[in-house]
Amino acid sequence: MSIYPQNTKPHGLLRFLATYLAFLLVLPLLTGCGGAGAGKPAPVIVVVGDRTVLDVVTELRRAKLNVSEDKAQMASAALIVMAQDSTNGAMPQHRELVQEISKSGNRNILWIMTNAVNLEDPEILALEDSEARDLLYKYNLPGNATKFAIDYESFFVDPKLSYLKGWESITKYIKEVNL
Repeated sequence: MSIYPQNTKPHGLLRFLATYLAFLLVLPLLTGCGGAGAGKPAPVIVVVGDRTVLDVVTELRRAKLNVSEDKAQMASAALIVMAQDSTNGAMPQHRELVQEISKSGNRNILWIMTNAVNLEDPEILALEDSEARDLLYKYNLPGNATKFAIDYESFFVDPKLSYLKGWESITKYIKEVNL
């Protein structure tokens, strides 16, 4: 069955052009793009945590990353960033957020220890790291595979902890590895 009336089928070049134009019109619908010039939206990074969330969001937006604080987007986020004030340690809201992350099914997590400039003892950071990883394990999240970072580049971190240090290395990691 043909879409053309009987005895009026296009031939040769005309048929090719009609098919090609139809393909160009349908292509954006098939690829999910909005048409010519419309690009794929940047992957979303969802930032959750304590009162330092706004500091983390500000730094990531400064690096031109697509950031949201909407927990409802955790399941589809390219990365979930947990902000934890290193001077306070893990708080009840971190436990609740880790539960929500676990329920979301997303396992791509970056845990950032903030306010490290105010932290006096590197051993406190090691203890907080251990508590955070235990919390992740408790809710069946990859504690050893989760990347950790600290916002202050000059803070001494035990090399065994393998932390990203400073905002430059944090944003570079996010851009290169996760997105």
